[in-house]
Parts: sequence; C-alpha cells; structure tokens
Amino acid sequence: MGSARRRICIIVNPISGQGDAEIRAREVENRLVEGGCEVRRIVTQRAGHAVELAREAAAIRTDIVLVCGGDGTVNETLEGLAGSGTALAQMPLGTANVLGHELGLKAAPRRVTELVLRGRRRRLDLGRCGPRFFICMASVGFDAYVTQQMAELRKGAISYFSYVRPILKAFRDYRFEPLRVEVDGKPIDTPVYNIVVGNTRSYGAPFTMTPLARPDDGRLDVCAFAGCGKLWLALYMAATSVPVHHRFASVRYLTGRRVDVDAASPVPVQFDGDFKTRTPVRFEVVPNAITVLSNR
Repeated sequence: MGSARRRICIIVNPISGQGDAEIRAREVENRLVEGGCEVRRIVTQRAGHAVELAREAAAIRTDIVLVCGGDGTVNETLEGLAGSGTALAQMPLGTANVLGHELGLKAAPRRVTELVLRGRRRRLDLGRCGPRFFICMASVGFDAYVTQQMAELRKGAISYFSYVRPILKAFRDYRFEPLRVEVDGKPIDTPVYNIVVGNTRSYGAPFTMTPLARPDDGRLDVCAFAGCGKLWLALYMAATSVPVHHRFASVRYLTGRRVDVDAASPVPVQFDGDFKTRTPVRFEVVPNAITVLSNR
C-alpha cells in the first residue's frame, strides 16, 4: 500500500513529555500530510479515552494509529487495536518508554515520520489478564505497590523523580506477602514474594527483569523472586540492572503460556507500568495479537 492511501490516526496524551506533546504531534501530522497521508489527530481528554479512540480507528480500517505518549497511553491504545489489522506506532514521550526501548523508537518528529512511512511491521504477542492486555510486562508485589502509590499521588506529567515519594512510601509500608504461583498448571515449589511476567526484555531503565523474553515466541517469561524483605529487594534491584539476577538460586526463571498468581490476602498487580488490580490473577499469552511498527 503506498503512502498516499494510508489513513493515520494520531492519539496525543497532552500531559506526556515535557509539555510539548501536542507541538510534536502537529509537526508529525504536517510531515505525514506532505507525504500524501490522510491524518486525524485527536487529544485524549481522560483516562481510558485512548481505548475508545483506538477502537473507533480500527473499526473504520485505519492503517496506523500513532501514539504520542508513554507506556500507559500505549497500553490503552492496544486495548482497542488487539486482534485488528490496524498497526500501532509510538512517539515515545513517557518516562520509561519500555516499548520504545524494545523496538528502537525515537521521539524526534523526523524519525517518527520515517517510522510511520517506512517502519518494519512486526506481529507481536500480547499478555492478557482478564479482559485487559499488556504488551511489555506485568508484575505482582512490591513494584506493583509502587505503581499503586503513584496512581494515588500523581498530578499531571511525571518523571523518574516523581517515583521517589512512592518508592520511599513502599519501602516503609509494604508488607511482603507470600505468593502462590503456577506456570502452565505446575506450581513453583517455594513461596515467592515478587513476580514479573515479561513479554519483552525491557522493564524500565535501568532494570531488565526478563532478559530472555521475546515478544513473538508465543510464550511469557516468568521471573519469580523468593528472597523476602528490603535487603533482598535492594540486592535484586542492583542485580537486575546488570542483569544477572536470573542466575541466582533464590530466583526462578521459567516460560509458559499461562501464569496463575494468588495470595492469602490481595496483593497489587500492575502491567505496562500502571496499577490495574489485585490478586488472584491469571496471565495468558495471546500469540500474534497486534501489529506494531519497529525500527528493529
């Protein structure tokens, strides 16, 4: 399909980036129009709005939905695109930009325009938890508690500095609850206290929780941490920045198609960097569920 026939929908999260997301999106829009594309640019108005916009775009057979925002906006958008023929592209303007790192994406308008016009199309798996999807990772435990605190404290755009207060609060208040974990119906034979389910290698700089994960292999990578307490947590955080943690005796690294997690009392769950729910949960892989544009 030539670029003159491409129908592009740009979804803009106005609080992403340094307050210039709309300016950057307009520049990309102008470049794409000059390239012969039919372009609609829409600014999100509330949480969950990107889901509706993406679903509408897929229903009218839009070729590409370009997200100008971070991982949270990407997560909402893929909810509306999963299983459709509409491709997902991203101008990474968030804090962690996990998907952007995985796919080699850049935020410069010129590079984003090249991605939309000439980027490599890849069919990737998604993770599913109930009716919701994730493309990068999900987790249960301490880091999910941090995202829960962030959701309660967040006001406007965030940076890495914004996480300082939620992390300090989590170090003070979080109570490590033993988790019961099954991978493809087989229980992990020891209690674990934090678990990451990865569809991609990237987790968020500088951490790599599931370094062997591939987003197109039809499986989810599971990193289960058996060490309990703040000293173990500090050790794991240091090790995941290398990463060498998956070789520790206190870490179980597995792959599977289905992961069940439960606990005696509800434990926070996040995916793609945002707090979503609490245990019990089941994560499943959905192979070849979405098309993305990639530089890799």
